[in-house]
Amino acid sequence: MPVPKATENTITTFLKEELEKLGVTAVPFISIDIPSEKGKERREVDIYCENSGVYLCEAKFTESEILEAIEKCYNDYLKHHKILGISGCFSLLYPDELSKPMPPKYLKELIPKKKFKLIEMFPFEDKRKSFHGKEGTLREIAERIAHHVLTAPERVEPSIDWIIKTLREAAQSITIGLRHIAGERFEDLFGGKWVFENILQYEKGEYPVEDLRLAAAYLLVNQILFYHVICSSNTIRDRYGLSPIDEDKLTEPAQLNWYFKRILDVNYKAIFAYEVASKIPQGYVNEVRRVICVVKALSPEKVGGDLLGTIFHDLVPFEVRKSVAAFYTNPLAAELLASLAIEKPEVKVADLSVGSGGLLVAAYRRKKELLSRFTGEDHRRFVEEELLGVDVMPFAASLAACHLALQAPEYFTDKVNIAVWDSTALKPGMKIPSVASVRYVVSGQTDLSLFEKSHEQNVGVVSLTEQGHEIQLQKFDVVIMNPPFTRQEKIKSDISEEYKKLLQERFDDYKEYLHGQLGYYGYFVLLADRFLDEGGRMALVLPAAFLRVRSAKGIRRFLAENYTIEYVIFGKLNFSDATWRREILFVARKGRSRKECIAARLARLPNSRDEAREFAERIRGDESESNEILTYKIKQDDFKQQVDWLKLFPTESLDIIERTIEEIAKRIPLIRLGDLLRSLESRLREGIESRRGVSLHDVVILREEERARRKKDRFVIVRKGKTFIKVKDRTLGKITTVQRSRTAPALRSLSSLHAMKLEEKVLDYLITDVSQEWAKYVKDRMGNLIIHRRPVLPAPGTIHLCYYSETPVAPPGTSWITRLDNESAKIMCLWLNSSLGIAQYLLRRVEDVWADMHKYILETLLVPDLRSLKREQKKQLLSLFKEVASESFPPLIKQFEGAEDALSAQPNELKRRSVRAYLDVRLLEIMGLDEKEIKDVLKDLYNAMSEEFAMLKELMENEMEVKKVEKA
Repeated sequence: MPVPKATENTITTFLKEELEKLGVTAVPFISIDIPSEKGKERREVDIYCENSGVYLCEAKFTESEILEAIEKCYNDYLKHHKILGISGCFSLLYPDELSKPMPPKYLKELIPKKKFKLIEMFPFEDKRKSFHGKEGTLREIAERIAHHVLTAPERVEPSIDWIIKTLREAAQSITIGLRHIAGERFEDLFGGKWVFENILQYEKGEYPVEDLRLAAAYLLVNQILFYHVICSSNTIRDRYGLSPIDEDKLTEPAQLNWYFKRILDVNYKAIFAYEVASKIPQGYVNEVRRVICVVKALSPEKVGGDLLGTIFHDLVPFEVRKSVAAFYTNPLAAELLASLAIEKPEVKVADLSVGSGGLLVAAYRRKKELLSRFTGEDHRRFVEEELLGVDVMPFAASLAACHLALQAPEYFTDKVNIAVWDSTALKPGMKIPSVASVRYVVSGQTDLSLFEKSHEQNVGVVSLTEQGHEIQLQKFDVVIMNPPFTRQEKIKSDISEEYKKLLQERFDDYKEYLHGQLGYYGYFVLLADRFLDEGGRMALVLPAAFLRVRSAKGIRRFLAENYTIEYVIFGKLNFSDATWRREILFVARKGRSRKECIAARLARLPNSRDEAREFAERIRGDESESNEILTYKIKQDDFKQQVDWLKLFPTESLDIIERTIEEIAKRIPLIRLGDLLRSLESRLREGIESRRGVSLHDVVILREEERARRKKDRFVIVRKGKTFIKVKDRTLGKITTVQRSRTAPALRSLSSLHAMKLEEKVLDYLITDVSQEWAKYVKDRMGNLIIHRRPVLPAPGTIHLCYYSETPVAPPGTSWITRLDNESAKIMCLWLNSSLGIAQYLLRRVEDVWADMHKYILETLLVPDLRSLKREQKKQLLSLFKEVASESFPPLIKQFEGAEDALSAQPNELKRRSVRAYLDVRLLEIMGLDEKEIKDVLKDLYNAMSEEFAMLKELMENEMEVKKVEKA
């Protein structure tokens, strides 16, 4: 006999019983008439509740049916609430597990243990009650329904997280209608080929197509959402002749543009100029109708300006925004920065890399806060005259325009100063349109005649059929930005090389401060200066690496000579979406003064906007120390005299590490690694990367299937012989034989290599005979000492910072390679993997979690001067290497756990207790330190390094948690 399966009605009966226990009049499976084009139609209501008012409950079996549930409640009932006399609707989503076949006895036992989801919706006219969601047991859900039905609450607060979750589901549903669009066709929508190659750093054929489809769907959801909110005001509707979207009359998605054109004419081009709707086939019109119904059911117009802005800010998941370079600044960090930089309500503020508009919105709020009374005229003046946002990414500009315009949805303005343009081409005095096609965005044209109808054939991002609203660029009181962090080394294509030259031409008046490898953000610092009057402020989110890297030395010098550095804020976590990079908040006033800079370290970010403003006041008032904030002052002359600004901002753990290295250098003859390599007639080279005409995926042979972690990893070793390798082609499913003479030993990755000496069994291989050029390239990058260039320091796969190979190998591009005599290579490997080597890596690294060890920095690391070592010392060091080189070390971040305690162990027990401590103790003994000195040095060093690794782990886990939440 088959096991019975519960139906929706089965579960609904249990809910009805729970409601009746609470005194609710609950009638299941009742039929009612609803209005329709045919006159009337019958609908069966799952539960009809009637006490203080009439409420209808609809049940769905799975959470994946959330859109269908909301659409049904809105379309069948809420739309006709006056005729039907209903006060609200509930959608109940059952857990998936209850849909599985099971005996009735087990079902009855399982139901009280499971969590259900309840969605509450109310008529549009009921302004006090908003879309709300709740999760709980069936009993808790019944109590919530009874709370409404028995004695209706006066207010129901909106569930912002549920609104965002529902809108994300809506965007996902729209992507179905965009599946016919190939990757290249997204170029126009997201900025054109130039943007994809220079800003997004994608090569043709490598576009993240699924993310781009979803990003396009979010554009359309934003448009529908914004239009609905605007149309919810009778005054605005009447003034501009707008009509609410009638989903019943929508016969094809492209008809949405008829509605959007009306508001596009009002000049919200940054929001409505991107025609996603016309790209969705007619066959998917029902999905678009459903999204419209869902937006109406959410009643976002009831939410209010602040929370509505939060919805627009948080709606698009991080991974989707990352694909189109729409990174966000943490809203509370933005509030803190704006509070420090803006002191008067009348200041004019620009954000020339506006992103989603978070910083510009924070500026809006700060200006509003400084007013004694806020009016509609203030809102108009803010968004039309005193706030400017520019971004090269249309997607980001669209979000920013929504975010800014809806800060006060009760006040409608004719325009919003958001422009799509390559900001690096801008100068005060220019005129630009609020939206421009990419052809003119990148060329820097400013003649508005270029955007008239006769030029529609030159479509880039968008074509404009009217001249519309032009923006007169001027100087500003404050330039607030989170500039793009694209590294120059990442720019490789021919067009990007041209763009690098173009940037240097555009900033030719600053040429004495430029460096060939200056990060993209550096140009935005100079751009801020270009738009500031004397006394004006730049308020920036910058990578902490800015304080140290050689490529930004000229920018630091420029600021030291021309600005008063007012505030530099460090946080325990990042201030924005920038993955695994420590950041700073940086505020400087144009013009020199002797006022000291206030530096601050935050133990945590503020928890609210009020607390962000409180933090700003405490920092401004130089509150020297508290549990949350530590401040100290730096003289302006120090910025002129110190090349490495990071040294002006000490941290306890890094200070200890630096002092320890300095003390060791007094006791042991050390030399810079670069000087040592030159004395040995060797040099550092980057490892192997794809080159023009050769992709690594087509030439790397991985040693085992488990190493093939990327979809494009093609070749895997099946069997190895003395003269040949049997290789499986994972793409074609074929096995072929490759002669070893055609290959070279290699490493695809340095991850999870537990022994610092590389045995043949851990090596991958490279096919070398692709071309003479490729063979020479590989040969030049083979060596026996491999040094990590960009390790993820707290990752479980990061074990050592340096590896030695008896057989020369070609390592990956994330490493440095050099070739020394075997003895020298072994001693260097031992030293760089000792705590003294790791400590210097921590101290000198450019980034944080994903550390960057630039060549010029690596060459400054202190290592033993091999020429001054005694023969006995060399012999002992080589013996130590032999002893530990094949040991399996734990992940780097775990090597310091218990290392301090192990220092008290007996010598014969030390290695068993901690191979990390054993390596360090023996190394320092060989180098001449006594037992007490060694324990004192290592105790302090281990504590400091443990603290630094804990911070890195927190950074990484925070970033991973953000991604996890976004994915969910």
